[in-house]
Amino acid sequence: MNFWVQETLLAGTRQAIVHLEDCPICAKRITKGSSDDKWSGPIGNLESARDHSYGLWGIAMRSECRCVRSAIADGLIGAAGSNDARASGKRAKKDKQEIGATGKAGKGKAAKSHLSRYSVVGTAAVAVLTLSVFFFPALSVVEASGPSRSSTPFLLANDSPIPLTDVHAECTVELQPAAVKLQSVQQEIAGRLDSKNQVTIPCFQSSGGAVPQTSGVTVKVTVKYAVFGIRHLTQKFSFVAARNTDGYCRWVYKI
Repeated sequence: MNFWVQETLLAGTRQAIVHLEDCPICAKRITKGSSDDKWSGPIGNLESARDHSYGLWGIAMRSECRCVRSAIADGLIGAAGSNDARASGKRAKKDKQEIGATGKAGKGKAAKSHLSRYSVVGTAAVAVLTLSVFFFPALSVVEASGPSRSSTPFLLANDSPIPLTDVHAECTVELQPAAVKLQSVQQEIAGRLDSKNQVTIPCFQSSGGAVPQTSGVTVKVTVKYAVFGIRHLTQKFSFVAARNTDGYCRWVYKI
């Protein structure tokens, strides 16, 4: 008496079903076959057929056809069938225990995986935040408004999310186009400049006023600042005095 194992390949729950070769209904299914199933056999005894079904990968459900159960009930398979049934029950119990243990282990691994993922994301965010300050300019020029504009036409703003410290400015006033250096000063403009805060550029007072009477004066500002105590970041800005159509001079930021 031979047996066949039917492995269903349809999407969804994959099953392994043990069939009796002598069953007239199952024999037709075994002979005709199906593109959605895979048949393994002939297998000489029920125990081996069951072992084969348990050896298949990715199977969610394992069972035996009605013809096999009827043959066991009618005593056609004999004592071996009863032994097989007891062995099958033991296997099922063992499978449940293994599934439970695997589920608990899986939950533990999943929790560790989530913590590890969050740790990696947090580290990457800090690294990106830090590198963004080192590779992208942190300071930008903002035009002053209100009464302060008469003496300080421009401000420096910290656009980075990280505070800057030890902010110094070196101002050089030149007369163009001869590039004659008139004055050069250096001073600290902020011990700490927090994110989104602004600070006054002091260089225009050294040029003799915010609005010079003649055009062609250039103010070059070199700003140095520290990030995380590492002072090697430098940005340079240039401003020129230009006369407009009304005959008035004003400072213009050269981008």
